[in-house]
Amino acid sequence: MIDVIRAGVLTSVQDLGRHGYRHLGVSSGGALDALSLEIGNRIVGNRPDAAGIEVTFGPTVLRFKHATRVAITGTDFGATLGDEPVYSWWSVPVQAGQELTLRAAKRGMRGYVCVAGGIDVLPMLGSRSTDLGACFGGNATIVAAACNVAASGMAARAGHPIGFRFFLRYGLPVTLVSLILATGYVMLRYA
Repeated sequence: MIDVIRAGVLTSVQDLGRHGYRHLGVSSGGALDALSLEIGNRIVGNRPDAAGIEVTFGPTVLRFKHATRVAITGTDFGATLGDEPVYSWWSVPVQAGQELTLRAAKRGMRGYVCVAGGIDVLPMLGSRSTDLGACFGGNATIVAAACNVAASGMAARAGHPIGFRFFLRYGLPVTLVSLILATGYVMLRYA
């Protein structure tokens, strides 16, 4: 499990997208820098199409409940794990309880946090990607304060159920209203 302590602007779960539904008005979506996501996944031993956390601009803080490996790809966020610097494009071991902090992007705007085992959220139309326009899939940008993301490999080894829990109870689908409410909640909490 990963506790999202702080989510930056448009922090979301993305994979390589959902294909074959454009004729129904559903965009393919997915990571905006697919190569960075693929490389990050390969660095931590995942399939290239595994879901990761796409961070736009930052800042983002993630706390890991179980030991794992992570890789940060894309732009440089001046990331730290605890007090130690974490460099992009490398695989780094993470201990249980450690916090990964991604500050504001230095150059560019998007980066990816890839976790060994991938990010396991409910697939929608064959993809784990967040589709902001349709308000479904991934986590619809609400990886904030009370939301939890389960990394499938870590959860399975720890004997925990695998899945994603919205801060809204009962796994309700995210609607535009909940998106607005969640954004307001995050803004108030971190103001």
